[in-house]
Amino acid sequence: MITPEAIVREQLSDFFHGGGHVVASEVKENAEASTRETPLGSSYEGLVTNATVDKDGTLNLLVVNRSPDDDIKSRVELGSFQHATTVDVSVVAGRTYHDVNDAEHPDAVTIKESRATTHGTSLTWTQHTRSRSCDSHRKRQEPHQAIRRGLPMHDPAMLPTIDFTHHDFEAEALVVRTDYSDDAAWRTVVGLLNQPDDNGFEVRTFLLDDRAFAGAGPDDVISAAAAEPALEVVFLADAATMTGDHPLLAVSTRSQELEDGDMELDRAFRLTPPDVNLMHVNLAIGHMDFWEFAYHAARAADRVLRL
Repeated sequence: MITPEAIVREQLSDFFHGGGHVVASEVKENAEASTRETPLGSSYEGLVTNATVDKDGTLNLLVVNRSPDDDIKSRVELGSFQHATTVDVSVVAGRTYHDVNDAEHPDAVTIKESRATTHGTSLTWTQHTRSRSCDSHRKRQEPHQAIRRGLPMHDPAMLPTIDFTHHDFEAEALVVRTDYSDDAAWRTVVGLLNQPDDNGFEVRTFLLDDRAFAGAGPDDVISAAAAEPALEVVFLADAATMTGDHPLLAVSTRSQELEDGDMELDRAFRLTPPDVNLMHVNLAIGHMDFWEFAYHAARAADRVLRL
């Protein structure tokens, strides 16, 4: 009798033994699953994923549907990845969320293997409730980025807790690197973050450069930072940060409290690296709140805050 844990390890063998590396992803329009009210809200992202490229160039995409009730249809957008048209798909699932393999039901949780065909640079796939799937895309050239609409990258349970023991979250802006596609671009970002502040404020940044966070989404990082409940904002250096003007993603750890006449704003927006410290200082001294910055970002033509 094979346990579900052993089945999952078999399914993920290519991830662990492919001899490759993690590929950056971008999250778009993730479905949400409802839960009881918690300090982080009353819902969580339904789909989580991770992606690697084997040494032979095969792109492996792992997707977990955490929703206990709903199938979720999503689209994999492969960007510049040049692939064969056939995708190998394996799905691990049981009939219910709590299924295990035992003497009475030795095959309650199994791997089901199939093949799918990509159309252009995308693949549409329905992720069944309580399932974990792995897609293997054969390549014709090295991918720069794999994008799955509706998916963050990580299972938050797999991320380490962010340790603030030797850091002052009120004095240091927390910047978490989540993209490892371009080390030179990351060094540029760090240099821009550490530039002297034109307003005379001391520049202090808690730079978290840990590959365990590669591909992590905003909610994943916020969950990992939950040990410091007073933290107002985290800054992500993601795939978009490694390009252009290197804008970081500022994400509020709290929900917006709307009053009559208030404009509903996104809880995340982009800003240039030199503005990270200025924003953090203004939040720390209570001069402005996150949503004032979000308002100015929303009014910018490119939706990037430049102070």
